[in-house]
Amino acid sequence: MEQAKKFAQAQPTATPAAVASKDDDEDGAPLSEEGLTPDHIKMVMEHGKCSRNKAIKVLKECNDDTVQAVMKLNA
Repeated sequence: MEQAKKFAQAQPTATPAAVASKDDDEDGAPLSEEGLTPDHIKMVMEHGKCSRNKAIKVLKECNDDTVQAVMKLNA
């Protein structure tokens, strides 16, 4: 029991800001969705576990190819 308490105390508590990656900092101003399919953006966000702006950026790099975008995010 004491070991469990020591272990719990030794584990740093992560805040959402500490967990967020630098790529998620792009969420300041929304990026233009022009030329992209809204459903593709949602799908990439869900499967790539990323912010909306990151999904838009990667989809533009991949010419709105959702499979390629998700693979790129998870690489």
